[in-house]
Amino acid sequence: MKRSKRAVIFTGVLFLGCIGSARPGWTGDIQKAEAPQGAPAPVPAGPNQTERVFPGLPYAAVLEQVVGTLQEKGLIDHPHGKAMIDKEKGKITTPTYRYFRITSARLPLTESDYRDSYEVTLSLSPPIKVVIHRKFEIYDPEKKAWVQGDPDREEVGFSPEDLMGALEAKLSAALSASASHAPEPKGNDKPTEK
Repeated sequence: MKRSKRAVIFTGVLFLGCIGSARPGWTGDIQKAEAPQGAPAPVPAGPNQTERVFPGLPYAAVLEQVVGTLQEKGLIDHPHGKAMIDKEKGKITTPTYRYFRITSARLPLTESDYRDSYEVTLSLSPPIKVVIHRKFEIYDPEKKAWVQGDPDREEVGFSPEDLMGALEAKLSAALSASASHAPEPKGNDKPTEK
């Protein structure tokens, strides 16, 4: 079956128009998690980094929840590689993820290439401080090199604030679950006198 040149171009533009009309980014809709009641206030640390202090929580519990949060977001096990987790130093490094977005469906097509990696650092002694750093780069075809990019302007990937919000939600859920399973405090065992 021979197709006309016009039909092939129309089919290609229709297909790319459908792709371009979807929300850009490889992550789908990212919902910002609200900070739980009584959560520590965020410490401003720059556009690609965020940090929080979690007092009263053991290192092992926070590390477990950090790994669980990264696993849920698909940042631990991925076809691009596995994250490196160093429990003794309190450091988690994700592999570098490459993805793209079609920025113009008109001919000639243009696309933006991105790559991301995250590094999570935990302090080993209480209070536990969690720092999430994101390295975000854009491929510059003129320089033929990867250059530092602004993820807020591009609106792709997970921001450190999104990951920290998800971590805070998991930690508050874990704290409430452990508090509900804690034994009731026993009162004074002395007999009462009448």
